[in-house]
Amino acid sequence: MAETVKELTEKLVRCRSVTPSDAGAQDILENFLKNSLKAPVTEHLDWENTRNLFIHEDRPGKVFCFLGHTDVVPPGDIKLWKHEPFNVTEDGGRLYGRGVADMKGSDAAMACAMAEFRSLHPDAGVSLAYLVTSDEEGKGTYGIKKVIEEFRERQQRIDCCLVGEPSSSKLVGDTIKNGRRGSVTAEITFHGTAGHVAYPDKIHNPVHDLVKAAHLLTEAVWDRGNDFMPPTSMQIPNIKGGVGVNNMVPESASMEINWRYSSETSAAEIRKRTEEILASCSDRFEAEWDLSGEPFLSTDGLVLEAAKAAIKEIQGFDPLLSTGGGTSDGRFMAKICPDLIELGPTNGSIHKIDENIGKDELDVLERIYLRLLENLFAS
Repeated sequence: MAETVKELTEKLVRCRSVTPSDAGAQDILENFLKNSLKAPVTEHLDWENTRNLFIHEDRPGKVFCFLGHTDVVPPGDIKLWKHEPFNVTEDGGRLYGRGVADMKGSDAAMACAMAEFRSLHPDAGVSLAYLVTSDEEGKGTYGIKKVIEEFRERQQRIDCCLVGEPSSSKLVGDTIKNGRRGSVTAEITFHGTAGHVAYPDKIHNPVHDLVKAAHLLTEAVWDRGNDFMPPTSMQIPNIKGGVGVNNMVPESASMEINWRYSSETSAAEIRKRTEEILASCSDRFEAEWDLSGEPFLSTDGLVLEAAKAAIKEIQGFDPLLSTGGGTSDGRFMAKICPDLIELGPTNGSIHKIDENIGKDELDVLERIYLRLLENLFAS
């Protein structure tokens, strides 16, 4: 191959692709894959300020897709970094740079494994595909969500998918994300009658309604979870009320609630139960709902079994299956491709100052990806 996985990662990290900017990272990946594969189909599925690159082979057989993103979170105060964030620096056996873990290192490893597999197995009956977006770290409005809408409309088939998100904890491959919880948020506002606190007969305090509702909601049991997902959890990150003085009741009070929910329930059920609880506290409330992503779970897919075998062979241990952590673009891809896992480098420093991974992680990750493809399609 023209470039090693470390060299390709270095090129990608030098692109200052703070979400939703791509800053040329996808051009680097496109050129690499076009030079490594035989006449791949290249599509730029761009909307607004977001770039989406879909490169795929036109071959018979199953379609296996690597999924990643080229955008990164801001570096923050650069003066706090030990090393330049938009450059890969090796120090003390580790590689430093914004995106080496989340997830330009994975982007490079996936591309290199894809190229190496096709070089070693030119006649393997699989159509390899590679999809990267540039707004995974942002609102995600014009990235994977729009791509999946496009794929559904044109009936684009994706049979198997690996998302290169940093799933590992201490060692590469020690953890596979075989699912993720869903995420739904409600902005709830209670309305009352403002006035002087000394005249309770002339006021209606919406803060009291909010507090009562908050208590009932935090005491509610939403489900019991399952073997792979913990029970649905609910948190109240924000409460707003009052006008800044202690002798006046406000006209309204609001709170923001987020549920990370398991596959044992649904956003619709959470909304129904929540609004029943709210109605028991007041008949003057509004609730605005935002569904960020539905849960997905893969327990016995081909990709999962191939990944477990590859990790055992290369790393010598069995990976832990987990559905913890936040959300990823996998939640949208799972709508058209349920045979999906997340597998990437260690995640201890993601989104932090001096983001870093072990210097050997990229090589190990590429080898695991390559072996996974061979387990699936070269036997």
